[in-house]
Amino acid sequence: MPDPYDRITLTKSVPRRAETSVNEDLATLLNSKLSWSVTAQFRGKRDSGVLDIVVAKQGRATVLVENKITPVRIVLKDAISRLGEPINHEAINRVVELRTSSRYREIMTSEDAREHLLKDADFQYALLAGEAFDDYSRFPSRGYLKGSLDDLALFIREASVPSEVLAEAIQILDQAVSEGVHCLREVVQRSTDTMQELAVLLCQDFDEESTGDESHRTVDQALGIVATVILNAMTFQQQLAGDHDIESIARMRQSEQLNQSGFLKEWQKILDVNYWSIFALAVWLLEAIRTPMLADRLVEELASSAEKLARLRLQESHDLAGTVFQRFIADRKYLASFFTRTESAAMLAHLALPPRICPDEYSTIKMADFACGTGTLIHAAYSRAAVLNQIAGGDSRRQHKQMIERNIVALDIVSSAAHLTASMLSSVYPSEPYGNTNVMIPRYGANKDDADDWEQVSLGSLELIRAEATFRQLFPSQVQYTQISGRKVSDVDLDVTIDRSSYDLVIMNPPFTRAASDWDHEERAVKQYRGLGTTAAVQDLMARRQRELFRNTCFDGYAGLASAFPAIADAMLKDGGTLAFVLPFTSMCGARWHKFRNLLRDSYGSITVISIVQPRDSERSFSADTGMAECLVIATKGDDCKTCTFVSLHERPLNSMVAAEVARAIRGLSVADIDSALSGGTPCVLGDDEVGRAIRVRTNAMQTWAPAGVKDLLLAQISHALADGELRLPQLDAPVSLPMERVGEIAEIGTNAANIAGPANAAFLREPISSLGAYYPILWQRNASRDKSLLLEPDFEGAVNNESRVATVWSTRSWAHFSSSARLNTQALTACITERESLGGSGWPNVKFGDRLLEVAFVVWSNSTLGLLLNWYYGPRQQSGRTRHGVESYALVPTLNVRRLSPEQLNMFGRIFEEFKNVELLPMHLAYRDEARKKLDRAMFLDGLDLPEELLEPLDILRNRWCGEPTVYANRKDGIVHE
Repeated sequence: MPDPYDRITLTKSVPRRAETSVNEDLATLLNSKLSWSVTAQFRGKRDSGVLDIVVAKQGRATVLVENKITPVRIVLKDAISRLGEPINHEAINRVVELRTSSRYREIMTSEDAREHLLKDADFQYALLAGEAFDDYSRFPSRGYLKGSLDDLALFIREASVPSEVLAEAIQILDQAVSEGVHCLREVVQRSTDTMQELAVLLCQDFDEESTGDESHRTVDQALGIVATVILNAMTFQQQLAGDHDIESIARMRQSEQLNQSGFLKEWQKILDVNYWSIFALAVWLLEAIRTPMLADRLVEELASSAEKLARLRLQESHDLAGTVFQRFIADRKYLASFFTRTESAAMLAHLALPPRICPDEYSTIKMADFACGTGTLIHAAYSRAAVLNQIAGGDSRRQHKQMIERNIVALDIVSSAAHLTASMLSSVYPSEPYGNTNVMIPRYGANKDDADDWEQVSLGSLELIRAEATFRQLFPSQVQYTQISGRKVSDVDLDVTIDRSSYDLVIMNPPFTRAASDWDHEERAVKQYRGLGTTAAVQDLMARRQRELFRNTCFDGYAGLASAFPAIADAMLKDGGTLAFVLPFTSMCGARWHKFRNLLRDSYGSITVISIVQPRDSERSFSADTGMAECLVIATKGDDCKTCTFVSLHERPLNSMVAAEVARAIRGLSVADIDSALSGGTPCVLGDDEVGRAIRVRTNAMQTWAPAGVKDLLLAQISHALADGELRLPQLDAPVSLPMERVGEIAEIGTNAANIAGPANAAFLREPISSLGAYYPILWQRNASRDKSLLLEPDFEGAVNNESRVATVWSTRSWAHFSSSARLNTQALTACITERESLGGSGWPNVKFGDRLLEVAFVVWSNSTLGLLLNWYYGPRQQSGRTRHGVESYALVPTLNVRRLSPEQLNMFGRIFEEFKNVELLPMHLAYRDEARKKLDRAMFLDGLDLPEELLEPLDILRNRWCGEPTVYANRKDGIVHE
């Protein structure tokens, strides 16, 4: 990589400052930014000489900074030599390779040097991680990150938490909780009363009617919560040890207090300081274990694990406790409490908050998560804000009490999750106590036992849509509050009204449950409201209440529960506030999410949508175990900048440090517009490594959000222009004009399959088609082994079932049909023709032009390369390898406006169809080597549309690049990327 400072000439007439002086100035400033121990010119124990800068803090890995003033080119070699350097009984495995500008040799005084260092935005740095010169990794792998002194300080901070230690901590927690569950299982087997007491404390329903494996799973999940909450309290006790006369686990062992009574005594001391949000639930759970021998065995096993975690020197082990905790939440199936990965949370928080926060701004920031789970997102946001304030010279520790008591709100209907959220927020500054907290457990389900009206139930956090909504603080009752805090209050004092239009940030990963697909027919339960033991009757009332409260909002029951929370966020955000969400990818492309997208387009600006472009759906997720494609959405309420930046990351960030740098790189992009030159978007780079691409679209002119999730953004630019009637391809001297229109504007889209056959009131019953002829032929289902040519035969016929509906349904028949859920990597067709007019079915709905020749031309176009491209680009791509069109979404797909073709052109399309109607095509992802499809393209473009032959070469390249899209080949081994 060329050195930008090579052009600087250093003259002998100017005195030069020594590199050691620059290191001392850097160390002084880094110490003021981090408030850590930063030492310059540290004398090492090996023969490697003096170490430039050593950055250390209790609870974090020590980081060395090897600094060279350019144009010296030996930074990497010297940095590698520092790996394994012993400092304070620790072998260093983190070395920052730093290059500073040669102009610092010209600066005479430290005062001048520090002034320049504070303003310099041209530091170049990278991280080496490993044990020795022959065993290390580098981030970025090529080139250098660039940034200011603040950026460097934040980078060092992230580098001090090595990912391998995090992984080891998770293993320890997994093992500890598993052992805890084993011990607790014996406890509840001996006492059903204990099991019921634990269930009450956790607000869990152990479902006594369950049998066999299901019953064991339900109980084990709840016992996993118990073990994790107790272990979490122990790890927090380790952090508090030494403050407020609190003992460490080691001292408890030494004094033979490592037992149930010993921990209860120690935790009561902690409660007297008022850490009730972490320890109250742990005390109650531990007290509920009535068998002292088993209780002592449990705490001894968990305490041993807490000590192992402490030895890893991870200051924020509560993040990890939260990670394990989520794996054991009962009712997850129905509450959809899939937790956010820590690296995803870090990236979202970095993008949602401004890159700089001054102390005056920090004290007024209000942030909230209204479905907090174990608090990963709200903790990430609070931690980020606190660090930025500290870097800017503020004292975040002294403001901790105010932030917890007044500025941060978190809600969750699972009490144990809310307690752990409070614990995670407390862990930002664990030695700083506070009084009340706005971490709350909203009422959920029936407000009274005999509820018989929708107004007598509560929807948890969804009640925020009402202006007068109030919530109960984390205390279960005023009696328990008085016991814990020593202060007498009334119930009214514990109720909190959350002010609307007052928040700077709402950050969430809402539950994804859907009313339609998640209906449990056997138990007649609405799964999105089945959690926490609600009855079927109450679930019905809750569903009705949701419909009533969310009228005229962006909520759609078919989109799912997740679509309700942006409506809440919108109500709670002030103008200029930021919405930051993890959402299913279908929020960008699903027809049922259109009201949410309209809300963003109409009321928000400076929108950023981030997706991951990978062939497997699980690799496109920002959550830990949804296994589905997701996206990050960040938008500013009331912002006049009506643009949306779509960022396609090549892969999910490896860890929080990488996520932070990706977020910073995204912020620094000058993004190309989708209508600009065919560049394929703007590269997002870390050093010399491209990690993604970005493109910008003006939202006031945006009909769809199709650029989301596209890896090769050149395809987005071509598709976008083509929808407007211009075929833009590299190598073409000028765009080619084509008559284009959306399908729904020139054709009638067939009726829903449920109206045709299936339900009791449908027009027809479906029967095997007769070989003697069918009165009501139906092309119902897709069959990859059969559906290879443009002409298909109906596979069913309709027998009249509801005569009153027959005429209406039969009037939707057509020759043309579209594939409602095209499997791109197994199926060959996006549209087909039947010899007779036929009804469509679930797999092949009708597309009716009312003229066979028009429908033939439409089908020929739809199966050309450009037809495949547009069908994919403007279609729902929630699942890799599939474009799942419904009637609503297919109406929006741009297509060749066959109604504007001349009679001669239509006749030519008819002849092309006759030539290819029985020719077998390969699956769409193999279009790059499908000679039949290439011939179809040639015939249609040259003969049917009379376009120039020089179009064919760039069209071949376009075909190849489309087949290289991860959501097209979906990891099929015969895809183009594997050749």
